[in-house]
Amino acid sequence: MPFTSATPLLSGVDSRPAPVYPARHAALLAAFAADEAQVAASLLSIVRTPSRAALIITVGCAGALAAAWFFELFMGLAPCPLCLEQRIPYYVGLPFALMTTLVALAGYPRTARVFLALLAVLMFGNMALAIFHAGVEWQFWPGPTSCTGAPVMTQGDILSALKDAHVPRCDEAAWRLFGLSMAGWNALIAAALGLVALVAAATGRTPKAG
Repeated sequence: MPFTSATPLLSGVDSRPAPVYPARHAALLAAFAADEAQVAASLLSIVRTPSRAALIITVGCAGALAAAWFFELFMGLAPCPLCLEQRIPYYVGLPFALMTTLVALAGYPRTARVFLALLAVLMFGNMALAIFHAGVEWQFWPGPTSCTGAPVMTQGDILSALKDAHVPRCDEAAWRLFGLSMAGWNALIAAALGLVALVAAATGRTPKAG
């Protein structure tokens, strides 16, 4: 049988053109990107409002302290000295952020932005302390001798040790989630709150009425 131009060379091969989806895929990706951009713009709009940013920091500080006390009281995880030090910025930041919220709502956005800048410094300082603590847990650098290793004992220390007082070690993570200890998670929380405060302090605006 002679071959002609209309005769397929291979039998069973689908000669129909493959469906083309580039335009549809591009439209879906464009719509997804637009939705993501809208969500990001909405979040940025919330963060840029001093009163809302201060309220977010208030809730964040309260949540961090509640989590710390939950692990201590209900999970039985006693805090080490570095853990206790990381609570201090939240104890300070909670009422200060609440006051900043009230100042912003009272119509003093510039004062609120100054307070937010101070909150950013406080949160970033806590982030630095948490990173230091996480590094001690990973043995990247030495920690305080009072809660790591074996400190040099003096006569007074020996008498105190007789009371069997136990100080949790700072270089041993008592709990981890997805590889991060409580110090690691605290670094992320403090960084997020610090970023919220910094953005609001740098680009804060007063929401329009209505």
